[in-house]
Amino acid sequence: MSNIKSLVVAEHDHASLKGSTLNTISAATQLGGEVHVLVAGLNAAGAAQAAAQVAGVAQVLHADGESLAHGLAEAVSAQVWALAAAGGYSHILFPATAAGKKCLTPSRGEIGRGSNQRHHQSGGGRHL
Repeated sequence: MSNIKSLVVAEHDHASLKGSTLNTISAATQLGGEVHVLVAGLNAAGAAQAAAQVAGVAQVLHADGESLAHGLAEAVSAQVWALAAAGGYSHILFPATAAGKKCLTPSRGEIGRGSNQRHHQSGGGRHL
């Protein structure tokens, strides 16, 4: 099933991943194909580096910006749907938490809309 490419939206405390994210990554690996993890947050490089160390993760996407500092659903959702439109993902997985569920529904116009957050590459994994 080489057409499978999953995006996992990470929950974190800026320094490390939450257990719910590890469970979601595990579920994504069971689907097969590539697993990418989005770590969205201000100064969350530690969490991005932790994601790069998780078995089965092929790529870590780290979105860093002021609007992502508090992990508000609207800001994270904008990142997710911009990546979904451009990334060719067959599956997008969120942790089964209140925060994860809030990100599931994009507001009107988010799909296909670009983002003005900065994406970068750093050690421990590929970050866009």
